[in-house]
Amino acid sequence: MKAFEKKGYSWLEPAKNFILASNEAKKMASGTDLAEKAQFLKKVGSNLVLADQNIKYFPRTAWKILGNLPHFSAEPRSGETQNEAEKREYSTVLRG
Repeated sequence: MKAFEKKGYSWLEPAKNFILASNEAKKMASGTDLAEKAQFLKKVGSNLVLADQNIKYFPRTAWKILGNLPHFSAEPRSGETQNEAEKREYSTVLRG
């Protein structure tokens, strides 16, 4: 296993886990289990803030990639500065 990792293949397992988790996230998003959704957001985001029944978070690591896709990304808020737009604040509605 050590030789396998030294050859540069150590990214395979994390990539596999990310793909599986992103598929689960898609299923979970359409579900109604709010506790499960909250737990997932804690795992993939940081600095969770609850406002108007929305959780705002900033995706970490590979989850930033999905956040930049049109299907997953939130619309920019009015009055948002260019710097804020570049940071891309994401919002997920947690309604059952």
